[in-house]
Amino acid sequence: MPKKGRYAGQSRIDHVRLHNVDNPSKPQHGVFYGDGYELANEAWEKAQKIGISPNNDGVLKVPMDKIVGRAGGKAAETGELFYSLEIIVVPNTNKLIAAYPVNYEVKCLVIGLKYARSVIKGGYLFSKILRMVIYIFIVKSVKEAG
Repeated sequence: MPKKGRYAGQSRIDHVRLHNVDNPSKPQHGVFYGDGYELANEAWEKAQKIGISPNNDGVLKVPMDKIVGRAGGKAAETGELFYSLEIIVVPNTNKLIAAYPVNYEVKCLVIGLKYARSVIKGGYLFSKILRMVIYIFIVKSVKEAG
């Protein structure tokens, strides 16, 4: 629990769950569909499974196979749906700082290729790779059309 700053006295779980509801006073605020803490745990497990990890700044972006949230705050009027989670941890640890839904199609393709490589090495069916690639291109096409 932070002892000073904007989130002093607030648990990390409580902070993540702030994204369970919209905050119209913020310019941008990703809003989870479902419980943010549970989705963050699901995303963390998926990242471990597909072989991605946080960068040096503690940022982990995980593509999910479903809609996990939407644009909130003043950006709510865009109606944008989010298919990925961004998880922030203390660098070089698994200590959660924050998590929220986001979109980032370009990086999804790179992560999808890493996932495909891990699936092939793990001996899983090729259909799982194909579904992931199709999902990525559908998300990108929907974003470009909207």
